[in-house]
Amino acid sequence: LAPILDPPPVGASVSVCSGTAVAAEDPNLLSPNNSQRSSMSQSQSPTHHLQPPGCSPEELDEVGTFFDDHAAAIERWFRERAPPEVIAKLQSITGGGDVCKSTPRSPHRASVTSDLFQQWLASSPVKKCRSPTSRASFSNRSHLADLDEGDLFMELIRDVANELDIDVLCHKILVNVSLLTHADRGSLFLVKGPPSGKYLVAKLFDVTQNTPLDEAVRRAKQDELIIPFGVGIAGTVAQTNETINIKEAYKDPRFNSEVDQKTGYKTHLILSMPICNYEGQVIGVAQIINKTNGSSEFTERDVEIFRRYLTFCGIGIQNAQLFEMSVQEYRRNQILLNLARNIFAEQNNLECLVTKIMTEARELLKCERCAVFLLDLDCCEANHLERMLDRPEHQPLSRRTSHNVDVEDLVQQQKSTGRFTMIFELGSSSSSAANISRPSVNDLNSSTLAQIAEYVASTGETLNINDVNEWLKDKPI
Repeated sequence: LAPILDPPPVGASVSVCSGTAVAAEDPNLLSPNNSQRSSMSQSQSPTHHLQPPGCSPEELDEVGTFFDDHAAAIERWFRERAPPEVIAKLQSITGGGDVCKSTPRSPHRASVTSDLFQQWLASSPVKKCRSPTSRASFSNRSHLADLDEGDLFMELIRDVANELDIDVLCHKILVNVSLLTHADRGSLFLVKGPPSGKYLVAKLFDVTQNTPLDEAVRRAKQDELIIPFGVGIAGTVAQTNETINIKEAYKDPRFNSEVDQKTGYKTHLILSMPICNYEGQVIGVAQIINKTNGSSEFTERDVEIFRRYLTFCGIGIQNAQLFEMSVQEYRRNQILLNLARNIFAEQNNLECLVTKIMTEARELLKCERCAVFLLDLDCCEANHLERMLDRPEHQPLSRRTSHNVDVEDLVQQQKSTGRFTMIFELGSSSSSAANISRPSVNDLNSSTLAQIAEYVASTGETLNINDVNEWLKDKPI
């Protein structure tokens, strides 16, 4: 809830009831980039360049499917076993490019470029546009079994290095870590909140190597898990920035068995480790559970591999978070610009103007209801302050001239100068018309929202209330 300070034709305060609402997309931002996707798919498939005469479209499709499903194996074959004449022929067909020294990934690196930024802006807030590597990353992992440990580690680092979708990135991290350490499942928590009150939020929870991305994201959003710093195993790791390796979970007092009771899963081994950014600050916690190879513990080698991999993952997570923040900030600016256009376009009808303000505020803040309280118009004229200054007996209190002014003084001063004469209320997103009322003194005294609005109008403070009942008990009026 915040006071409306500018423009000053009328004094007002805005009251927003917190809640949940489905995010609405700006239609100007929705522009599917089909041409980009088409060109991307063409550049990925070598069969678009190699079309020998006499081949039917069906045969070309089969070859293209094989190339798409075995891209890593084909790349390795070209690097290690392809005859020189084959490479020379490919170079002549592709225009002289060095096939051996380039990889299919390099043209599509998900760097923060204008094209990628526009692609993200055109995506839905629920189902973001996934990069081609995101879709294919988990579709076929059989080729990883042929790699030695060093090549496998580097392949899994490349898998997350250029990913800017935070959901996809966290899913890849858990699946890849489980593959490297032979863990049965894992969870990833991200740090939220101000420095004085940090907590962990489960970004993805209880993910196995075979858990699809969409299912993992849906479960995490459906059952949001919040852990304060210092509480439980993950909270302790986040607070101390130290690794915890537990051989028997039920013997550790920090272990919470509620999840096992709900799912029927039996947790024995837990390896929990902090994820840090390049400054060494904890930005998340990764946790893996149980082993799939029959081992009775996570070995020191598992711990070292886990630590090495999370070092790269921390940088990737921070990059993805910064990119997501830039996208959100861009969208917020677009909404604010749209709001400004609507306000300046409607200057003759007060009802239409306030309704537009509330509609845009509801979409911007993702709230269920919005209300605007207008003060007595006679008290909000441009020369009202000058008239008050001409009358010493009604001179408003000032902190510059008085050292004992408190909130109650300001509230009483406001009550003596005016009251709310009009209330505009806008309900759910399905409602486009505002309810307008002219409240009586009794209506204002009995309304909780009116009391909050009166406090904001009197003090000029912005209120963000988590518990209205608690605020009413402790309010200084």
